[in-house]
Amino acid sequence: MIACGLATHYTLNARLAWIEERLGKLITDDPSVIENSLAQYGDLVYPDTRSVLYRQSKFSNGSVEDPVDCHQQAPQGSSIFRPSHCHFHQHIAKDNPHLRIQTIDKCFCHDTVEEITDALEKEVAESYDDWCSKALKKLKEASPLSLKVTLQSIREGRFQPLDQCLAREYRMSLNWISKMVSNDFCEGVRARLVDKDFAPKWDPPSLSEVTKDMVDCYFAPLSELEPELNLPTALREPSM
Repeated sequence: MIACGLATHYTLNARLAWIEERLGKLITDDPSVIENSLAQYGDLVYPDTRSVLYRQSKFSNGSVEDPVDCHQQAPQGSSIFRPSHCHFHQHIAKDNPHLRIQTIDKCFCHDTVEEITDALEKEVAESYDDWCSKALKKLKEASPLSLKVTLQSIREGRFQPLDQCLAREYRMSLNWISKMVSNDFCEGVRARLVDKDFAPKWDPPSLSEVTKDMVDCYFAPLSELEPELNLPTALREPSM
């Protein structure tokens, strides 16, 4: 939650009702007023030593100065952690995922898998970044066809509502299992779960041999024998 930037404040569960009541009485959208209201009920604590946040920060080697009100472990029944006042973000290790946004955007913003792998190779050569090196290794081990199908699916899904995304993924899954274009799904299962030789023989074996027509087949409508996924209207997103 913290590393992804989804949480901004930490407090005890018992105080949530008070916070909700306090915020409900505000008649302003001034961020400073809202922040002050939240601060009245917030607690500042170090991450628990068992937490991944502790291991990824310099709290683990004792190099963080003690903030005035940031001196104890999170008590039981606590809710959200507020890092903004206890120097937490200033001391997170360089390999923390949420600090990699610029690198991720730079390498994965491209339109093709080939461009993405080239960008990762360039990043590895220039920065010797271990995370980029591992990501590049994973991409080179994966099915070239599945990489291109997955990239197209992700790109399309950015602008589609949930029901369309689920229908698309359902269609893709059935097309993979049908071996319509390639046996890569079954080959991956064989290599990892059956024989466990971890040496899959992909078909096609390289990115350059994967054509647009091959990729498009996985997004094609299903046959008459396989009905499409049609979710009930009541279960779809409210905005639809």
